[in-house]
Amino acid sequence: ELEAAKKTAILFVTSKRGVQLLAIMFELLEVKRITAIHSSMSQDERLRSLNAFRSRQARLLVATDLASRGLDIPCVDV
Repeated sequence: ELEAAKKTAILFVTSKRGVQLLAIMFELLEVKRITAIHSSMSQDERLRSLNAFRSRQARLLVATDLASRGLDIPCVDV
């Protein structure tokens, strides 16, 4: 496994549509271990995404920039 593949990252975008489009794009590119969070998701879906990222089951979290104000996730590499 490449060293970069072991790192975690959060990618903030300006809209929930942008989150959805990037998630689809990464899926089409077969990027593994990605999760997303935006306001149109149910609370349970958002919690599942955050838990997957916190536990490193997902290495990339794509989120709206509004989520940046409320997320507290220590030890994010990028």
